[in-house]
Formats: sequence, structure tokens, C-alpha cells
Amino acid sequence: MNPYSFIIKSTLLIFLFGFCGLVLSCSKKIDALFLIEKSIAAHGGLDAWNNVAKIDYLKTTVYYYPNGEIEQKSTKK
Repeated sequence: MNPYSFIIKSTLLIFLFGFCGLVLSCSKKIDALFLIEKSIAAHGGLDAWNNVAKIDYLKTTVYYYPNGEIEQKSTKK
């Protein structure tokens, strides 16, 4: 028996057991609704979202010349 074949078989066996363990430990299915509910809860809850009356943000756009100078800059609300 070649000593290298023993190492290869051992490594393959260890990999196979590790892969099977990973598959079995990840058997819990997570559906989209569960993820959405968790995301909403992590960001303040559905009540907080329903109480939002208005959302404001500023959008800034900058255009540059190829040499790096600013060509145009605009900010919109």
C-alpha cells in the first residue's frame, strides 16, 4: 500500500464526515417571510415603520473632468 494513498483516503474521509456534519447542522429551512419579519424587528419594528409620516434625504451628484476637477455639483432634496 502506497503511503500517499493512505493520506489521500484519510483526508477524503475527514472531508466527507465534515461535509455531512455541515449539511445535517444546516437542515433548518429559513423562508422569506421569516427573514422579512426578523429584519423589520431588527430595524425598529412594524409599529415604528407605520408611524413614519415623511422621509427626507439629500442626493448629491458630482461630475468630474478627466483631470479630477469638479465639472458640476448638484444637491437635491
